[in-house]
Amino acid sequence: MDAEFTAPASKSVTQRALILSALATGSSTLLDPLESDDTESLAHALVVLGFSVQCHPGRWEIRGEGGRIPSPGATVNAQDAGTAARFLTAFVSLGRGRYVVDGSQRMRERPMRPLVDALRQLGVQIRYLGERGCPPVEILAEGLKGGTVRVKGAESSQYLSALLLSAPRAASRIRVEPEGESASVPYLRLTARLEEPLAFRVDAPAEFSGREFQVEGDYSSAGYFFAAAAITGGRVRVSNLRQDSAQADRGILAALAEMGCRVELDGEGCSLTGGGALRALYRNLSEMPDAAPTLAVTALFAQGRSVLTGLSTLRLKETDR
Repeated sequence: MDAEFTAPASKSVTQRALILSALATGSSTLLDPLESDDTESLAHALVVLGFSVQCHPGRWEIRGEGGRIPSPGATVNAQDAGTAARFLTAFVSLGRGRYVVDGSQRMRERPMRPLVDALRQLGVQIRYLGERGCPPVEILAEGLKGGTVRVKGAESSQYLSALLLSAPRAASRIRVEPEGESASVPYLRLTARLEEPLAFRVDAPAEFSGREFQVEGDYSSAGYFFAAAAITGGRVRVSNLRQDSAQADRGILAALAEMGCRVELDGEGCSLTGGGALRALYRNLSEMPDAAPTLAVTALFAQGRSVLTGLSTLRLKETDR
């Protein structure tokens, strides 16, 4: 194998940029967003909520309403997108009216309780319309008042990210206190990095204007190409990868290097060359569980017994991985 690929855009960055654009005052542009079921579900949900979202090839334009939800009530369907469902549940709490956040049959089996409990601590009237702890949920919104909230993040960092994204548009300061260990901590860093250029503090009400978001390439998708080179003893170069990315799955490069591959970074991407016989891997993947299936397949071709730990959250994904 000797190949070059361009990494597709990051789903995580695209979804966070969509929410931030809707919260901003004025127009924002997403350059090279990921066009996928999950991101398009979130974009459509914003349209249902009354936002202007114009999707052009390689460019999405969103007009933010300064923290206001234009529609006085709506039902939004996140389909299979757990990130969208959780982000939208906190997001519509800023509005005024009755909102329902729903999803696919699988989404109706995925947990939401830590986020619902957190929003209730902040005074949000929210209840389950089906199985307790899962979507659909009904929010009778009167704006997000603020206060101190303790959030259990062991199942997913998305609960914390949902609150961090919406906190700047609350009526008063929100203090978020994680309770216990948080899963996939790098995703919280990713949320914080996207908020930095907007020059606001996530723990206080703030004003911020729309901006341009250049959506970076996706390390999760690039991981498949890197693994193929590792398994075959070949070489692959993947462009459109930010070297200082906060994406969790950037860690797959370190894992493959530990297995004996050579990793070389350049200004626009990364090259990986297989190093012959792969070494077994013993690694805690709690911060990058999405990379586990890729690394598990790679481990089948390594010498010795590999052990991947920290993966209890895999049962709660789009499928029971």
